[in-house]
Amino acid sequence: MPGFLLLALIAKFLPQVLPLGGVRMVVNDGLDRVRFPAPLPAHTRVRATARLLDAVEIDGGVQVKVRYTMLPERSATPVCIADHLTRLYLDPSHDLASPAMRTGRAERA
Repeated sequence: MPGFLLLALIAKFLPQVLPLGGVRMVVNDGLDRVRFPAPLPAHTRVRATARLLDAVEIDGGVQVKVRYTMLPERSATPVCIADHLTRLYLDPSHDLASPAMRTGRAERA
């Protein structure tokens, strides 16, 4: 699988990784660093891990840097390591410390 197709999978993983409760807009701010340490054989399923590297408060929200490490099924050798930058603009009624931002779910009364 070509490397850029692997990078396109980041959009699929994003909602599973970042809490989006209280977020009114998500902006893909690009990639900071990308490496392809090994090839991915054709017809191989891919899994990914994600680690938050940085979170910086910006006007109206927060910019996060998440490192995605993509691995072929049944292998420990990564095929892609990418640092992805995302800007999360918050709904004005939420703040960074709200339970919705921590859990990705709005509280119910």
